[in-house]
Amino acid sequence: MLLLKKTLIYPGENPCTVLSRKCLKIVVLTDNRDIVETAEILAQNQPTSAERHVIWYKEYNDSELKNKFPGLPDNLSGIEAFSLSTTNKVCEVIKKWKDGDYVRMESVFENAELAENN
Repeated sequence: MLLLKKTLIYPGENPCTVLSRKCLKIVVLTDNRDIVETAEILAQNQPTSAERHVIWYKEYNDSELKNKFPGLPDNLSGIEAFSLSTTNKVCEVIKKWKDGDYVRMESVFENAELAENN
């Protein structure tokens, strides 16, 4: 079992503690442990200077998330994760996860960093 050092779990912990930080974030909206572990590993082993964190919403309300993250699509059905820039701009959405899809998760982090620089 992976020790979650860079992952905040909601409910239980307040996501604002991570959202207020100037770091790249992956927000996970599914109870798929493989997605969370992949994001956690990539957050712990960040290849760039940009700090990375994961927010895992085990439970959420669609309208609350859309208000908090205005760049999300109207329909959240099928969304398993999405990335946020350091200013909490929605950068990329993952709809279908393939177990162990490290390359795509890494690109989601990278695209969040690129969006920050554009």
